[in-house]
Amino acid sequence: MHEDPSNKTKRQRSALELAEGDIVMSALDALLKGVLESEIPIEAVYAPVRGPFRQLASIKRDEITTELFKRHGCRLELVNTTATRRRTLRARTDNRQQREYT
Repeated sequence: MHEDPSNKTKRQRSALELAEGDIVMSALDALLKGVLESEIPIEAVYAPVRGPFRQLASIKRDEITTELFKRHGCRLELVNTTATRRRTLRARTDNRQQREYT
């Protein structure tokens, strides 16, 4: 006996996978959708583990979403805001010093 494919429970596609149609999504999903649809290649999204970006941890654990970003050549990275701020300040200082010596 063959199983009727119309009776199978289909997995609901995430908002990030949809190519057309109307859907309500969070601000974070809208940002990530923009990353996926960008004509400019985006290698990575770095986000702090706080505020609206806390949800990124669960998005990053989802295998389908991870594969979707991988196909687009992009990765999602959660960062420690203190360490990130420290690197940013160091980079600004290094850039300022380079300009002073050139």
